[in-house]
Amino acid sequence: MDTHHEHDQSHCNSDHGEGQFIKEEKDQIHISAKDMSIAWSKDERFWKWTADHPQERCDSSETVAELIQVSGFQVQGSLDLEKHSLHHQKTYEVIYHIKFKVDAFGWHDLPVTFAVATPDGHRKIKTETLESYRRTHDWVEIHGGDFELAADHTKGKVEFGMYETESQKWKGGMVLSHVTIRPKFPAAGCCHH
Repeated sequence: MDTHHEHDQSHCNSDHGEGQFIKEEKDQIHISAKDMSIAWSKDERFWKWTADHPQERCDSSETVAELIQVSGFQVQGSLDLEKHSLHHQKTYEVIYHIKFKVDAFGWHDLPVTFAVATPDGHRKIKTETLESYRRTHDWVEIHGGDFELAADHTKGKVEFGMYETESQKWKGGMVLSHVTIRPKFPAAGCCHH
């Protein structure tokens, strides 16, 4: 994703799943943390992989990414539209499934940036402070942005990410299970939690 924050790719999880940890169900696509690029995730001082996942995604083969501590936080993912088609007349949202451990730290008054980019070059960026989510200690859905596909751009990749690299403050205790891409306005009679 071409964001205004560049980082050294040498510390990224370079052998992420490349699509092998993506599940489709109904009109939702779930992308596991294992299939995302997470800065410093190969270094056990900063991240660890564990089986602590949301009940609705309870699959013994799935692991989640637990942030021990980092000063520069960056998670990126993408959805290949050649392999997973989305309809160009719908608005989709990117949802991060996250929980904060009881001892989470460094998130107070710290804006996290969420970005979404579509194959036609449109990019949406928003920032949000995650402190209110940190207090729950349960799995929460955090809206990471929404997007639409142009009729002539239904191939290529939708890229998404969340990061906080400006402050260089140490932060930790966050657990990332997966990202869901789903229609923002579900069909009549359909709902999501």
